[in-house]
Amino acid sequence: MNSQPVPIPEFSEAIPTMRHQRGTRCRPSAVAVLDDQGRFLAPCKPARARQLITLGRAWLLSAEPPRIQLTYKPQQEAPDQP
Repeated sequence: MNSQPVPIPEFSEAIPTMRHQRGTRCRPSAVAVLDDQGRFLAPCKPARARQLITLGRAWLLSAEPPRIQLTYKPQQEAPDQP
């Protein structure tokens, strides 16, 4: 990633709403998450993404499609051993 991410104070305002055929509004059901090195991780819900941005643990990379990048190194899950 060449460009520096810019923090946005209100993540919910940055995500544009989408319209279905009947005119109802909806928000994306998942937000793509990148680690501190730019590798993709499992997606999260928009509420969790807003929480991470508010706590300063992530940056909003793009609003459409919604993507955030973590500012810390996530912990690796330990494999289950019998």
